[in-house]
Amino acid sequence: MSYFIPSPLSNRTSVPSLQTSQFTFKTPLNSNNYAVSNTRSSKKSKVSIQKEINITDLEENNTEKFEEDNYPKVNVTRYKGKRAYYYQYNILDLGSYPTNVRRTQRSRYRIPNGYWVQVYIYERDVVCSINYEYNGKVTFHVTWEEKNGKKYYVNSLKSASDAAKQFVEKITNTKGSTLSGIILFGLDLTCLELRRENKENLVSEINSRKKPFSNLKSNSQKNKRLKNLASDIYSNSKDLFNSHNFSNISLDSLRFNIQDQFIKINFSNFNNELKSDIYLDSILCACDESLISRNGYRQLAAVQPSLEREYRIAAQKKKINKIMENKIPIKNFHINSTNSTNEFSTILKENNLNTFLDENEEVFINSDQIGNGSVRSLIGLLITLIPDLTEGDNPILQNNDIIKIKLGGDGRQVGRICLYPGTENHESLTIAHKQIIEELTILHNNGFKDNNNIHWKVEFWFTADWKYMALILGINGPTSNYFCLWCECHKNERWDMNKNWLNVKNTKGKIRTSLLPFLTIKYCVPDELHLMLRIVDVLLELFFMELMRDPLAFDKIQLHETMSTREKIEFKIGKDIEKLWRDFYNLYCTIKSVNLTTESIAQFSYDARRWVQEFARPLKKMTNGQIIQEGLYQRTDVSPYMHVFAFHVPLFMRELHQQNLYLKWFTTSSVEKKNHEHVRLFFGRTTMDGGIEKNKQSATYQICNFENRQIYFRINKTPTTYSEKVLTISDKVDN
Repeated sequence: MSYFIPSPLSNRTSVPSLQTSQFTFKTPLNSNNYAVSNTRSSKKSKVSIQKEINITDLEENNTEKFEEDNYPKVNVTRYKGKRAYYYQYNILDLGSYPTNVRRTQRSRYRIPNGYWVQVYIYERDVVCSINYEYNGKVTFHVTWEEKNGKKYYVNSLKSASDAAKQFVEKITNTKGSTLSGIILFGLDLTCLELRRENKENLVSEINSRKKPFSNLKSNSQKNKRLKNLASDIYSNSKDLFNSHNFSNISLDSLRFNIQDQFIKINFSNFNNELKSDIYLDSILCACDESLISRNGYRQLAAVQPSLEREYRIAAQKKKINKIMENKIPIKNFHINSTNSTNEFSTILKENNLNTFLDENEEVFINSDQIGNGSVRSLIGLLITLIPDLTEGDNPILQNNDIIKIKLGGDGRQVGRICLYPGTENHESLTIAHKQIIEELTILHNNGFKDNNNIHWKVEFWFTADWKYMALILGINGPTSNYFCLWCECHKNERWDMNKNWLNVKNTKGKIRTSLLPFLTIKYCVPDELHLMLRIVDVLLELFFMELMRDPLAFDKIQLHETMSTREKIEFKIGKDIEKLWRDFYNLYCTIKSVNLTTESIAQFSYDARRWVQEFARPLKKMTNGQIIQEGLYQRTDVSPYMHVFAFHVPLFMRELHQQNLYLKWFTTSSVEKKNHEHVRLFFGRTTMDGGIEKNKQSATYQICNFENRQIYFRINKTPTTYSEKVLTISDKVDN
């Protein structure tokens, strides 16, 4: 539909329904391009176009204009004197008049918000837009593209004419050129003003029919209203982003405060599902590493509604468990127990699990799970980890490297490859080791091939606390006559530092077949953590025994009546005890050092023996009874770990040093820490061993899934931190 509207308005005509179409612009004309007839040109008037256009003649002081409205195309003829100027506008977005509408300075035309128009001028397609800022100011934006394909733009917060002036100066490289902003932006077009008013009336009429949001009763009505609001905001957000020259930006979510109720709307249709899964992975990784149980996360989500819902975290956990179990299979097994009830009580007593829990926690192990174990595939574990260990600029593994695997164990119900709730004895360990011995033997003898068909050799090492190592190697316990795991020293000779014991088999103390038959004694390394703990235990016990032997003996010292108890202890044997402790600390620091040399290891061997000799220093008297050397402790106080400390540790330090290995790497501290974490998370009253009764899984199976998830987070490089910038904007608007 096309019609002409003379200016000023004489009649109001009905506005056709809004539509969207495209058309081709013709070059705007001025009086220099053609001869003006006495009659006004009609819609079908033909004119001859010349090349040059005088922009400086385009002023806004038009006495009369005619508009041909074929929305979104608008053809305008403006007259200045006897000259006629033709313009063609393509309305990209009509915009609307806000409540705090601003006006042009001289002509007092109303300035719309969200208005986008395209006009062909000076042989360029120019896009003009107007947007109101949050503080009430108006931004006039002009964008165009040159023939070389480069895009340019100018902005102005002053006026449309200022933006037009910048545009002209930019393309002509001359100052002082003028172009009416009213004409460039088409702010004087009456047909557009009519459409905006009718649009506002139509919107106002529609809104008048709507009930206030507070009067809506059903949730479906409220949700529909909110979705419509969010849809309108989202559709308008693109224009706002463009007006502020943002790129690679999208609206992710909205958060409203309606009647003291916070409502968040996520634009799920526009979100990347992959990014959403990665975010869920990050939350699950944080929960696993921080030992946050399912109920714990539910309580956090109840306090902070912006957190992801727990059911989504649970669904993601199941998804990851399934993915990883295909890579690293988990197999359940059962250890037959003649008396599971007695074994259950033995576990609690023997392992002293309550010491690992907080005061408000309680050990909770289902008695029907005693003897139920789970095992993961070690070969599957290696194949899964190899890509992560071989990538990067400084890979941990390189081709032709030998993979060194440290085997270990502990008496509690946790582990990495094989674990079961049960007592720590040879019978149970024999059944448990049958689940993994086949894979261990294959890896030891043949190695394995990864997914890239690269062959890897495997070398096993073994370390654990004394009891576990003795059970695995089939050696007598530490209180037996031939106690040592590495030599045939008799327990009555532990104190004698003049002997020389090497790392050889203990055939005299052998009582069973080793559960790791492919391992030689060379690869069974003492655990530096228990070495330190057990020696410190002896030193503390003897120190307190010295105090308790004769508590009043210190009060008989008459030298200084004002001496404190500590000073009296130091006066008697305190200096010798303090030196013994300090020397042991220095020796232990040497064990944990990675800057060892052959000379420092030899010096350590000498100092360690001297330390044991000083520890078991005997009392020496002259024939007349005069004491020439105070004794310190008894020879029988020398523990098995002190024997290992003086004889076998230096030998292992030397052998490991030759292979660029260090004794500090052979520690069970990581296993002990994992024990503590697993006991709290899986055997506490708030446990992950819950859910629907028929769908319950054993705690050992859940721990294996837990360990698999840690590998999933590692190989997928799950991000653990996210940043979000928060800006607080005052609700005051600058006038």
